[in-house]
Amino acid sequence: DVFGKAHLCFHIGANWCSGDVAPSGPVAWLQTSSHELETQALDAFKRQNVDSEKFNCISEGTWPKGEAQQLFKRGARYVSMIGVGNKRFHMDSDSEPSVDLDLLGQCTSTFINLVLEAAGTQS
Repeated sequence: DVFGKAHLCFHIGANWCSGDVAPSGPVAWLQTSSHELETQALDAFKRQNVDSEKFNCISEGTWPKGEAQQLFKRGARYVSMIGVGNKRFHMDSDSEPSVDLDLLGQCTSTFINLVLEAAGTQS
């Protein structure tokens, strides 16, 4: 199984930068296969000025949400992020105005840095 043999799997699900989420509340579920990966991910987000309060964390040994369930079942090491909700999901109005573009940029940069760190390359 390629997922179980992979050094580290990254999953970016839907809705994680929805503009429908309250600015002061969590914006996504951050799911990791270990406490170490959770700490690394939260530190990486902090470097992009995204505080840990923006995430509901599901970590080591806890059944994850969404597609990360398949990674969990296969024993993969993973970092996964899915949104906490978007009332426009799969609707025509689910477009640029419904996305927090600043947060999208910060989260995208964070995942790029996490991938580069896992590959042994500094960003």
